[in-house]
Formats: sequence, structure tokens, C-alpha cells
Amino acid sequence: MDKNAKVIAIASGKGGVGKTTVTASLAQALAERGNTVLAIDGDLDFRNLDLIIGLDGSFAYDLGDVALGNCVLNDAIYKSAFADNLYFMAGTVEGEAEKRVDSSVIGRLLDHLRPYYDYIVVDTAAGMGKSFELYTKNADTVIIVTTLYKPAIRDGEKIAAEIAKDGIQTYMIVNSLDERLIESKNAPNVDEIIDSVCVKLIGLLPCESRLIRWQNGGLSPMDRRCEIKTQIDDIAARIEGENRPLKKFWK
Repeated sequence: MDKNAKVIAIASGKGGVGKTTVTASLAQALAERGNTVLAIDGDLDFRNLDLIIGLDGSFAYDLGDVALGNCVLNDAIYKSAFADNLYFMAGTVEGEAEKRVDSSVIGRLLDHLRPYYDYIVVDTAAGMGKSFELYTKNADTVIIVTTLYKPAIRDGEKIAAEIAKDGIQTYMIVNSLDERLIESKNAPNVDEIIDSVCVKLIGLLPCESRLIRWQNGGLSPMDRRCEIKTQIDDIAARIEGENRPLKKFWK
């Protein structure tokens, strides 16, 4: 118990940008670098991170059970098979538990967990609802995930402005980058996205046609020979303070 976890909230203005995949992959990459990592599904209503992080959804307890006193905190934490030192907790709450979970409760929860982990990576719900507020306000760092899709960029700009009010360290990942769309002028380029969202870029991730097939089969892209793994590994290194220059992975 000599650790002091850095809490990283993964956020997006719009759903469907790959935020959950980024959360699971980044958590695994950090664990594979020798860190003890807890990935929290911060969506209060729907959980999906367990399906992407190597669990089958058959666990018994979540944050709501902890809030109601149905279990102790450790009972709601499960080990992922994807990496040594990678753990998972579902943050779903409903009914009476939802009334008890506010920002101060999440803050105390994270403070209780910090001594046991090097990193806590939280997959927040898309948009600026309760999940976003609870976890971003208690995070040390927020990473905004967006794509080349203009509505996703605009929504990323809105949540970046909201996070800036609290002075929290914020980065951006541009996911599903397709250079053909940029070159044909059917999508903004990366510099234009940075200018719009006004957040420092920490990584670029490519489109990967095999991703759905891998994840439906219970496999992680971090265990494949693919550009996603290379780029996520670089993002994890940057988070840990290494100087990894952005590499152009397209032709």
C-alpha cells in the first residue's frame, strides 16, 4: 500500500467514437508496463467495458452494491485475464443506490483505492451527464476521445471547455483516423481538430477493420500485431513521462 494512483478519466462528447476500446487498451498497456491498474466502467446506467476487457459479465457486484452495503469494496473488483495486475470494477448504480452516489462519494471511493493501484482508468459515459461530472471532477487527468466526424469534434470542444473550468490536465486522442478522408478534403486534418478542441494531442489511432471481430471473440487488440497496439503503447509511455514522438502510421 505504498502507491498513489493517478486517476485518468476517458471522456467523449459523442458516443460511438471508441472511448471504451481506448479505455480497455490503455489500461492493459499500462499494466503491461508493470503497473497495477484498475479500470472502472463509469457509466452509471449501462456497462460495456467488462466485455472489452476480458470478462464475461458474470460477476456479482458493482458500485451500487458497495453504496448500499451489499458487499465490501474488494468484492466488486475483478481480475482481467488480459494482463497481470489489471483489474476491473463496474460503476453501475440504480434505484436507491443512485441517490447515494454523488461527487463526494466518488471522491472518497477513489481516495480509498489510490493506495492500491498505480493507475485508475475510468470509462465515463458519453456526453456531460452525471457520469462525466462525477469522474472528471475527481480525476487527475482527462483524455478526450474524438474522431474525424465533425459532430464528434464539436462535442469534444464542448466538453473540453467544461473540463477547463476546473483546471484539470486534459489531453486528446483522435481515433479512427483515415488519411484518405483528410486528403480528399472530406474530413478536417489533425491540426484543424486540435485548433477546434484546444487540447494537447496525446495520440492518434487508426481505423482497424478487424477490431469488432477481435472484440466479439473476447480478444484484445493489444494482443494482436496491429497499429492500434503500437500507438496505444506509445500513449501509455507518454502518460508515464517518456518522450515518444508521434509517428505517421499511414502511407
